[in-house]
Amino acid sequence: MRIAEILTEYSPKRTEFSRILTDSTLHMGFECEVLLPESSSDGDISDRINEMSWYYVERYVGRRERDRINYAYMEYINNKLEEQWDKDSDQIVKDYCENNDLLDPDDQASHSEVLKDKDNIQAAREEWGEKELISLMNQYDMDEFISNEYDSMVDFVNHFNIPVDIDPHQEAAKSLGNAVGARVKIGRGGSTVWHVLDDSSLRGDGTGMEIVSPVFGMMDGLQALQRVLNWIEDNASTNETTGLHVSFSIEGKDEDDYDYLKMIVLYDENYTADLFNRFSNDYAKQMRTVLFTKLNKATDVERMPERDLMAAVEKLRKLSPYVHDISSKYFSFRHRANGVFEFRTMGNANYETRYEDIRKRIIAMASIMKVGSDPNLRAREYLSRVYRMLTSEKFSDPALNSGSDKPSQSIPFMLSSFTPIFARNKELAILAVKSPEGFLFDLVYHLRLYKINLSDRQIRQLRLYSKKHGVTPEMEYLFA
Repeated sequence: MRIAEILTEYSPKRTEFSRILTDSTLHMGFECEVLLPESSSDGDISDRINEMSWYYVERYVGRRERDRINYAYMEYINNKLEEQWDKDSDQIVKDYCENNDLLDPDDQASHSEVLKDKDNIQAAREEWGEKELISLMNQYDMDEFISNEYDSMVDFVNHFNIPVDIDPHQEAAKSLGNAVGARVKIGRGGSTVWHVLDDSSLRGDGTGMEIVSPVFGMMDGLQALQRVLNWIEDNASTNETTGLHVSFSIEGKDEDDYDYLKMIVLYDENYTADLFNRFSNDYAKQMRTVLFTKLNKATDVERMPERDLMAAVEKLRKLSPYVHDISSKYFSFRHRANGVFEFRTMGNANYETRYEDIRKRIIAMASIMKVGSDPNLRAREYLSRVYRMLTSEKFSDPALNSGSDKPSQSIPFMLSSFTPIFARNKELAILAVKSPEGFLFDLVYHLRLYKINLSDRQIRQLRLYSKKHGVTPEMEYLFA
């Protein structure tokens, strides 16, 4: 028996979904890698500058330009003040004189002289002007000033020689902020704010960017992720180099509270990698491959006699301490710091259109966090799998296509029960990846030639494989 047959997909049952979503101790955050479109024409640049507010332009203003702009702005405000004074000066002076008891109620004839007195007019103007100036500055902010005094933002920046740099991250941050209902910072922002980072590791047409969310509860986190994915559909693109990374933590749990080996054994990373075609991604390498390769070198792992349960428990204790030491940033999941685990298996082209697949995988990942932090959860299944691993003929890479003559691509993990057939006929293994219709056709021939009957498990996996690829076997007896 090979390891590939043992490490089957683990997913939470439907009844577990609601418990995961409402678990107040679970927290999640995510990072979405995307490519932003680049604009090179003068027309595009002008349009993007015209869409900017003073908030974005201000960062490019130098000291000299700022002095000129402030002078022009205050001149604009003072002109507004003069217009208001010219319109309302008589009433302003009258109100001032009345409020200061300068008008004698018994001598109406003197009122005209008092109201025309230059000192009273000057005092009224100064008192009114101090209050009105503040009111006008609140009423007419810089954006209002630019809009009223210049034809466009482009004319404004040209007039004051402001060297605006068209950084796609800035406009993306503004647009994304509208989508998520929060301000998005450019640059590192910590775990409490949205922020975007430049990502030069991404390849393809456009500018690489990473969207980093704050930490959420599960329900709020999934809703925020859906809004971001919708934004990506309208404003960015994804390809084979872009990934979706999700991080989890459990309140009150630190690194030492998790059984990392248990999480690796039960986590469905192969299934998720196959679902998103990420087996060959250098930034999300399969943790199991590393585990089985390096533990063989680090420990004296030999095949145990069957039914020796105590020996299995002892071997398990021997293996566990090595696991934390062999993970690094670019594996499918890893411990980051302070009990926070990052899962990197999802992504690839058009992942933003696959919210339902992503949501289910996130629930499965969160359940693995709970299982890894509680020795009592799935304890029997965990021990059973490790026991079977240690009593197998070879403690090795669980991939279906291990060996020097393996196919160029990974075999779909949902066909794990077909390992004995693939070992006999490697062409079938290649077809299972490259041509589902060809695989099903040749499988029928192979089964007839060797008079093989499919097991119930093989039939179930074949049904799932056929449904996923939208093909139907011509020979109905396969599913009889």
